[in-house]
Amino acid sequence: MATRGKKSSYQFRQNLSFQADTPNFLKKLQNAEDEKKVTKPKEEANPNVNDELPSIEIGKSGISETEAKLFLELQHGADPEKRGLKRKELEDFKNLRKDEEIDLKKNQICEIGSNSKIKKAKNAKQPDKNISSKKIKNSNLLSFGDEEEAQVFGLKQDIKDNLYTVDDETILYPAGSNVLITQKGHRKFISVTEKGDSISSLTVSPDRHFLAIGEKGSRPSINVFDITSIRKRRTLYACSETISAKEFISLGFSSDSKYMAAQLCGPEWILHYYAWDKGKLIATINSHSDNPESTVLQVSVNPSDGTVIFVLGDNFVKQYRYTEGELLKIEVDVPKNVSNSIFKTHSWLNGDFVAIGTEDGKVLILNPGGSITQEIQINSTFLSKISLPASNNPSVMNQNICSSTHQMQQNLGASQSNSNFSIESIVVTNTGLIAGSKNGNIVCFDNSTDIETGNRKYIPNKKFLVPDGGVVRTMAIASTEAHLLVELESNQILKIPLIIKQEEQFDEIKFEAISEAFHHGQILGLDLCCRKPLLVTCSNDKSIRLWNYVTGQCELIKYYPEEAYSVSLHPSGLYLLVGFSDKLRFLNVLMDDFRFFKEFSIRGCKECKFSNGGHIFAAVHGNTIQVYSTWTFENICVLKGHNGKVKSLYWSPDDNFIVSAGADGAIYTWNIRDLKRESEYILKTCAFSSAICTPNGKVVYAVGSDKMVKEITESQVTCEFDGGIVATQICLSHSGKMLFVGTANGSIRSIKFPFTSDPDSFQEHFAHSGAITNLRMSFDDQYLFSASEDGCIYSFRVSEKEERGIKRERILLFADEILITKSDLEEKNVLMTEMQSTFNELKLEHEYQLRLKDLSFTDKLKELTETYSQEIEGLKILTSVLRTVKDKEEVKHEEEVMHVKATHGQELHEIESKYNSQLMAEYDKFQEAQTLMAMHQEDWLGQVKEFEFITQKMLQDTQAEYENKLKLKSAEISRLQEEMRQDSNEFAEMIRQNEEDIDIEIANLINKYEKKLRIEKDEGARLKGENGIMRKKFNTLTKDIDDNKSEIEKMRDDEKKLNFVISTLEKEILGLKKEVNSKNTVYFKLKLL
Repeated sequence: MATRGKKSSYQFRQNLSFQADTPNFLKKLQNAEDEKKVTKPKEEANPNVNDELPSIEIGKSGISETEAKLFLELQHGADPEKRGLKRKELEDFKNLRKDEEIDLKKNQICEIGSNSKIKKAKNAKQPDKNISSKKIKNSNLLSFGDEEEAQVFGLKQDIKDNLYTVDDETILYPAGSNVLITQKGHRKFISVTEKGDSISSLTVSPDRHFLAIGEKGSRPSINVFDITSIRKRRTLYACSETISAKEFISLGFSSDSKYMAAQLCGPEWILHYYAWDKGKLIATINSHSDNPESTVLQVSVNPSDGTVIFVLGDNFVKQYRYTEGELLKIEVDVPKNVSNSIFKTHSWLNGDFVAIGTEDGKVLILNPGGSITQEIQINSTFLSKISLPASNNPSVMNQNICSSTHQMQQNLGASQSNSNFSIESIVVTNTGLIAGSKNGNIVCFDNSTDIETGNRKYIPNKKFLVPDGGVVRTMAIASTEAHLLVELESNQILKIPLIIKQEEQFDEIKFEAISEAFHHGQILGLDLCCRKPLLVTCSNDKSIRLWNYVTGQCELIKYYPEEAYSVSLHPSGLYLLVGFSDKLRFLNVLMDDFRFFKEFSIRGCKECKFSNGGHIFAAVHGNTIQVYSTWTFENICVLKGHNGKVKSLYWSPDDNFIVSAGADGAIYTWNIRDLKRESEYILKTCAFSSAICTPNGKVVYAVGSDKMVKEITESQVTCEFDGGIVATQICLSHSGKMLFVGTANGSIRSIKFPFTSDPDSFQEHFAHSGAITNLRMSFDDQYLFSASEDGCIYSFRVSEKEERGIKRERILLFADEILITKSDLEEKNVLMTEMQSTFNELKLEHEYQLRLKDLSFTDKLKELTETYSQEIEGLKILTSVLRTVKDKEEVKHEEEVMHVKATHGQELHEIESKYNSQLMAEYDKFQEAQTLMAMHQEDWLGQVKEFEFITQKMLQDTQAEYENKLKLKSAEISRLQEEMRQDSNEFAEMIRQNEEDIDIEIANLINKYEKKLRIEKDEGARLKGENGIMRKKFNTLTKDIDDNKSEIEKMRDDEKKLNFVISTLEKEILGLKKEVNSKNTVYFKLKLL
């Protein structure tokens, strides 16, 4: 079991159990309001958890209360061995985080850990990845994803054999980056790990206890889960990290569920054989054929011999046997006329036989020797010989399933070709096999033995026809073989009953729809309305579908001759905008149809959007935006400014502004009231894919090809951070409190809000396996919807962090009115009137017929009563007569018995006398034979004695001869033993001397090196002491130098001062000398006078 740090991947139950039949929406809202009034106990704050971070959660745990109490006891120091736990469970409990908490409320357990990739602050703890929990929490203590309220519309169709049954009520299939386990409307999720790119393959063990999921990645991996507990058991990796292959394309368990075969894709095409319960790769081999253009399709393990692996390619078959750590090839003799066929699927039959389906409609039966024993060609002639069940009436079945193929044919005016008999799937039953062809024919075969040859032979028993030419892609049979599940190319799953009760033989067999008809292509557009819980989507499968996200049902499907690029649903839910390649069409949403009403000359409209009020709408025409009135269809304005294609439109809540983002790197905010550009932001190095604004229209948030999430205010980027991956969609709640981002790898990120530049302030959840194309939030901020290129739609319920629901100022009530045309209404009224009159007539006729039948039954009852009374009297008389006859017969029988006894006694006496005489004669013969035997015995004893004497003499001679030889050999052995003892003594002496020499040499070396070591230690100690003295002297000298330097600096300062004083005094001396000279001059002058 994979661990991260000290965290365990232990799970009690998977947190993901979807409930398709959700309760009434108004009841949910009322319950949410009631829950708000209940005060909850305060919980201790976890310093390592940032409550400001958003999260996604889908659901509550499915653990039982007993398991939760057991976990709590173990967390508080209880002895796990006394609780009866197994070794693996003990290890799981030991590895559990001490800070994981379980809260018992109403016998339900809160989630432990998280499966999402959570990026928090640097010092925050990371949650356990292996425990599945899907909740995106928001900064204002908001989250979305209560599993019981969420819905998933989709099925991952690029995986071969993507449908399995766990039991009669539980099925398993992939959707996006998750595997869904559904049971009676409840769903559990098994999520792909964050290291994996997407699901590439999956399989279920024969005992239906384990699920293996192959994941794409730089190093492909396989995760094995326990289906019951949804606990990861093992993670297996490809044989090397340097391989170029990125995915496992096919997986297969052995019959004992301990081994697994896994086929890697090209270019290596390496077949892996694992002992998965031990986590070991025990053998690998290149299973590809010599033809570089061929591909491997499937691998499987022989159910009766777990060492034999069968590999099916598009034009080759191979078998391998595991022996002594290697996979050895087993020769398979395939005729040339068969090897030219294109193989599609295969399955192991009972008795080591293999059934292979081909593209030209053949079912080939291979025996254990590898040769073909039977070839069944399924075509029109073959099917015409098999009668359909009396109830297999397509007109009846159409009433019970949602046949998207039938609608597509009606809209396109084309018919499905029945000439394609390619065998797409084969499943095995206890009595034979079932083959499904691409044109919708399902044929059941029974196993029998050919009387002439004694070989196994499969004989067709019955057939089913999928209605409206549905294309069979995968089949799976229930564990009890009570019914068959069929997955169609339209991504719908049907159930066909195989066991019919005797009283139902003449009733009508109906195909039951297990799931809705999902999109089977990339989803291009998605939109919601305000007044109804409706969701509209369009896909490149050329269909438009209307979903009810509360009931989880698809209410309307319609196919068109060309694909729709974009859709927008009016807030009332009564009108629909659809962008086609040639026109933009305005449609009325009727109760059973999308009715055309108006079209606009806008070609290839990739984005269109109704305003929040619904009175106007905007549509993209290349690099311009055209705004129209919803009621008059008047072109209000044309917004020009983009130099590239416009990728995104967003209306502000008050409908005064439109935010547009384009591939040219420009984001414009348009003022619709003043018909002018309010603000702009241009970054030509980035192609923006989505932009939104806050309710006041002042702040814009945008994502694009530069992997940045930007906050733009007044045409300037005020905040941004690098998400590390291209973001394709961004969504802001209508309350302006939650921000979500969809990425190119299918993940949904809940951004910390208010927006910050911290790149770690988001939580990431992987829901899809392709880039997210649309991200929308319902008008009451209760649901978040995401659509992706993988064809899946996820719906998450938004709630507070403490699961109290979002605070709403008012409860949004949904309308139940529908739109219907006057002609349809009149037609339905006329039809109802006719049906009412017909009903009244039938009622009167039925009452009259009932009265007639009552009278007829009364007369018949009287006649039968009289008849039975007469017959009873006759039987009484007959009984008395028979009793008299019986008494007479008993007397007669007793007399006959006495006569027979007397006769038998006389005959017995005669037989005894006869056989006594015969016995005496035989005794005389026996005495004679005994005498003769004694004579022969004496002769034989004489011969035996003579032979013993001769034998004894020969034995003595031989013994003497071999005793002489033995003495010679004994002497030779003694001599050799003496030589061996001498050699042994010499060898022992040599060993002793060598040991003494070695010991002396070792002692000398020890003394030498110990002496050297002591000298070195003394030298080291001396040097250490001198080093200390030198260091002290150095420090003293350094200090003296520093003192001298400082003293020198002082003296220099004094010198400068003295020099200054000297210069001053010199100047004074010069002045005094001049003064003296002048005075002398004056003196001499005066003296002369």
